Amino acid sequence: MNWNNFTLILDVIGSVGIIISLIYLAKQLKQGTKNLKTTTRDSSFHSLMEWNYHIMSDSELAWIFMNGCKDFDSLSEIQKPRYLSIMYSYFKVFENIYLHYTDNSIDAHIWENNHKMFITYFVTPGAQYYWKERKLMLHPTFIKILENVTNAEMRNGQTIVEESTAK
Repeated sequence: MNWNNFTLILDVIGSVGIIISLIYLAKQLKQGTKNLKTTTRDSSFHSLMEWNYHIMSDSELAWIFMNGCKDFDSLSEIQKPRYLSIMYSYFKVFENIYLHYTDNSIDAHIWENNHKMFITYFVTPGAQYYWKERKLMLHPTFIKILENVTNAEMRNGQTIVEESTAK
């Protein structure tokens, strides 16, 4: 066996090793991306559940939220800032989910399902008051998506809120 054949064999072995390493790294990258998406999704859901628990476990906050959504002006001067704070958190939780969707950190169906839930209260008079007064506190792409909410989405959200507050 001459020196040229030996180097050729070493080159082939080295190339195979590189290919195997690249396949391994690709699998690790895919698994890491999947883990990151799972963590991001879980974090987003946790934020939403935490917001919901915080509001609904306090009967006064729940009352302020539900009545403020129906008619912001019906709230007292003490309740109005609390409602605005609740809505700030509400918008920010969903903005966060949307931004994760836009950078592909979560799957599209996660945003689509949560967008429907967000619209349920977004269309209420109180949330619309907040939106008009404070929307510039939100990310520009989130503002743009909300400015494009369709009339059908608005009617569907209003129906859901009317049914839930009539009980």
